[in-house]
Amino acid sequence: SIPATGQAADLVLGQTDFVSGAAGTVDIFNTTTQTYSLRMNLPHDAWSDGSRLLVADTQNNRVLYWSSMPTTQDQLANNVLGVQNFGDTTPGSGFAGQTGFAFPSALASDGVDVLVADTNNNRVLRFASYLAAPSNDKAADDVFGQATFVGVQHNDPDQNGVVGDQSVDPNTSGITAGTLDTPTGLAILPAASSGSAIRAMRACCAL
Repeated sequence: SIPATGQAADLVLGQTDFVSGAAGTVDIFNTTTQTYSLRMNLPHDAWSDGSRLLVADTQNNRVLYWSSMPTTQDQLANNVLGVQNFGDTTPGSGFAGQTGFAFPSALASDGVDVLVADTNNNRVLRFASYLAAPSNDKAADDVFGQATFVGVQHNDPDQNGVVGDQSVDPNTSGITAGTLDTPTGLAILPAASSGSAIRAMRACCAL
């Protein structure tokens, strides 16, 4: 239910208690239970449909996924995107490929696919049907804002490191319909027409 003004939170994620607030750059491994206690660092966004939860753990360069709403303090996520496993926060800067993030700061979902604004890689990644079959370090299916999965420069279609000096078409100032510069927001809008057998969605990157 929606909390009332001033209502106390029921639990906390990313910290062991309500009074701790230090940034966590390394998950804590419990040798007794053989599980990790998650630590978050500058989380920027969260998405939920009321039964599942995604959190952009931004400065740790990953997205955390709970397959059901957490019910216990500091509950471990079920899966992680952007890194291979819990305890790993290595950034996916540079040639980030289909799995790495660099400062992911926004999330969106239609309940099936997941979109991640990979801010410092100047792109948005789409993970098709991720909520139907979640897994750790899943490869993205599509990229927006870059021509390929290895491109990370902003507004630089030919990826030569010089904005406005394109050696390939389009020979423009660099800003095109296919480029992004540090996307920090996402939303999925309804399709323009209804009744189609194909679900259409549009990702709007708020820059």
